Amino acid sequence: MFFRSLFYERTILKHLERVEQLPAEVQTEIATRVGNLVELARPVGDALLERFAEIARQEQLLAVKGGAKSDTEPQWAAPAISEAWCNARLGLAKGSLNRHSAVAIIAAVESLYQEEGFGPSPLGLIMPAKDLSPRFLSLGTVGGQCEDRFQSNLGTGKPR
Repeated sequence: MFFRSLFYERTILKHLERVEQLPAEVQTEIATRVGNLVELARPVGDALLERFAEIARQEQLLAVKGGAKSDTEPQWAAPAISEAWCNARLGLAKGSLNRHSAVAIIAAVESLYQEEGFGPSPLGLIMPAKDLSPRFLSLGTVGGQCEDRFQSNLGTGKPR
């Protein structure tokens, strides 16, 4: 498990390094998309987190079918990085990923959007979710937790 975890960690961190070499506006787009998913997925349990990862994989396939040629294009990079964050959280929870590797991936992904100057808004979203796929937005109805959190934030103006 240690070597598999280390290889996965290095693969993800190398991808993040390539993303950091992109122009600022591309980095911002990727960070926004990743940040939105992370903030939506942070409070959910493992079953719904697996669904987030599955949808991120589907988004990557759609990006490739839509003409994305590189994993540094926002349509491909954002769901790939989001999937890595979900997999790291799941691996940490289930023990299928070395703890050090999982924590390194989670921290690196979260720092991606935090370094871009984005922080949680009163609704718990990084920025308006207009750029997210409708499938990401509909996840709240799958388990109810995300939708409940979003609806409660509308009334109070504060994250739960």
